[in-house]
Amino acid sequence: MIKANWSSSSAFNLELALSESQDWIERVVGEKFKYPNDFQESLKDGVFLCRLINTIKPGCVNKINNATTDFAKRENLQFFVKAAKVLGLRDTQLFESNDLYENHRVRNVAITLYWLGRAARSINTYKGPQLDLLKFQGMNCSACKKAITDNNYLATMTTQYHTSCCNCCNCGQKLDPKKKFYQEGNNMWCENCMIGATSIGSGNGPNKGKNSNKHDNDCSSCHGSLEKGYVPGDDGSSKYCTQCICDLCHSPLIGNFQVKDGKKICDDCTCKSCGKGLEDGFFEEGISKYCEPCANNRKKQPVQKAAQHTHGDHCDHGKSHSHSPTKISPTSTTNTNSNKPKDNCKICNKTLDGKQKKGDDRDKFCTPHEKDGCCGKCNKEINGPALQALDKNWHPECFSCEKCDHKFKPNEQIKKSSKGNPLCGPCSSGGNNKCKECNKDIVGNGVEGHDGVYHNGCFKCRSCDKVLKDSYQEIDNEPYCDPCAKQLNQVSQGNKPQQGPFITSGWKDTDNCDSCKKSLHGEVAKTGPSTYYHKGCFKCQGAACGAALINGYFPNNNKPYCKPCSDKMNTEGKCGVCSKPIVDGAIVKAGNIIFHKACFKCTKCNTVIGNGTALTRFSKPYCHSCFEKEKLQCAKCRNQITGEVVQCDHKDYCVKCAPAPTNTVTHGDRISHGWTIDPRSGRKKFN
Repeated sequence: MIKANWSSSSAFNLELALSESQDWIERVVGEKFKYPNDFQESLKDGVFLCRLINTIKPGCVNKINNATTDFAKRENLQFFVKAAKVLGLRDTQLFESNDLYENHRVRNVAITLYWLGRAARSINTYKGPQLDLLKFQGMNCSACKKAITDNNYLATMTTQYHTSCCNCCNCGQKLDPKKKFYQEGNNMWCENCMIGATSIGSGNGPNKGKNSNKHDNDCSSCHGSLEKGYVPGDDGSSKYCTQCICDLCHSPLIGNFQVKDGKKICDDCTCKSCGKGLEDGFFEEGISKYCEPCANNRKKQPVQKAAQHTHGDHCDHGKSHSHSPTKISPTSTTNTNSNKPKDNCKICNKTLDGKQKKGDDRDKFCTPHEKDGCCGKCNKEINGPALQALDKNWHPECFSCEKCDHKFKPNEQIKKSSKGNPLCGPCSSGGNNKCKECNKDIVGNGVEGHDGVYHNGCFKCRSCDKVLKDSYQEIDNEPYCDPCAKQLNQVSQGNKPQQGPFITSGWKDTDNCDSCKKSLHGEVAKTGPSTYYHKGCFKCQGAACGAALINGYFPNNNKPYCKPCSDKMNTEGKCGVCSKPIVDGAIVKAGNIIFHKACFKCTKCNTVIGNGTALTRFSKPYCHSCFEKEKLQCAKCRNQITGEVVQCDHKDYCVKCAPAPTNTVTHGDRISHGWTIDPRSGRKKFN
């Protein structure tokens, strides 16, 4: 496999590579180099490179600067580098503008052209001249691993194949480099199977028509479009797009999978020990698969332990243990003097000699890895899809309530039993199926709260009455949502409010909460002889406030308020007309003065202004008609004032004619903090 980052010692003939690059560029662009014997000088202005990449992928460079300035030439080189990134080249595969412009490292330019040539081969819309990659360095076929010795090959950015080895991953048809083909990850597809196909395997290869399904719905996994082809599920009715299949075995990604180096790999195609993808082959041991290094390590460990006792016998063991990555079990190598091979954990490969046997599949794993490799209910090994919950792994069919065997649905709340197993809401509450709030029977799923089971809609925050779905906090045995709990935990600052309003007894059975009108229970706040509030209902009565009053309150008109609302009512919270405090209801603000909505009337006609057309003059409200009648004239220009009015010396001026403000400080007079006005310059100075 050709590496993405080439070091300075990479072995390839620079002169041969530059010659092939020049010939390729001239054939693609259709024009000879201006300086045939000077590769760097011909490409220095970046024009040839921009025309090259625009031919491979039209529109990559929107504008080519044909000016002869240094800035224009460097700009063209930057345009080329950005366009190359669009085609998939990485930073390690691109040259810098100084490498070419100042002739520092022309070798890097050749490397960039090499990767651009690979990218051009993977663009199905480009069918022009191709760069001969073999002039740069040798390549091995990604399928048969044999060297590619002639130009009869197919290459993409990450793989290369002999023409005889490159087949469609679906229908098996051989791919022709001169015709359209598609690459999805490391999978190669023919045009019939990838675009607009009406059935899987519709090509002309040996597997033609093997899986025939119509593209009449969406992907069963991501619900995306199937216009680029799909793979059917085992049931025949499911369909999976090419984004939802394993890049190695092409099976649907139904269970667990991982993404490594941009490849989606299912669990069946990864090494059981290190998790590495098995694209280069694997070793089988039972139902587990291992890569070659891990298989060799598992094979050598029993031999090394025995060698500590009988070194001579190990030296006489003259068999070769090298294996090619094929489906061969590596367990055939054992020490002839060992009575019985030692058991190892199937995950970490540590010995299990000191572990107490339990008589089930947990004996295959060390103690720390028992919960990773075995189901939390049946204790059998997990080989397929698994669910992770309550710090254990479970077979999907085993994940049910410990007591009633209820199968849990997505987003359903569960509780943990004393044994670490899941419990449904009714079973965790001791079998009581009545809602704690409404005392009605719970049919179906309920929510287990702090002191019992509730209907999904009955479990609410005691402060804001919001239904608690995800999380909540308990304060004094009452449930609260996170925002309300945060408010309850804040300590009020400033003047000391009235303390100790909460009581636990002393009210009558006929007394109700003054806020929610429900019967009293638990801790209750008492603010008057017969005025009570639940602890969760005891909130500031200010308009649009509702802050919890857990640490005390400020009374006003026999109603509780928080400190900010109380301060506001005692200072600026008075109506500009009736001078009474504004406690609640609608508020109208005109300038810096606030009004009750009922007091906000036109100054002239005394009509309540409630349609949003109020205009003010000198902080006095007017309706629209009265404001038009009362328009003023400027004392200077004698024009009618339509905008802001400026009063000076009992005269009205428009903004344009308004006299400049006069300075009341005379020259030489002392102003604050030792500053005076210089009588000659008019500037402030400190004495």
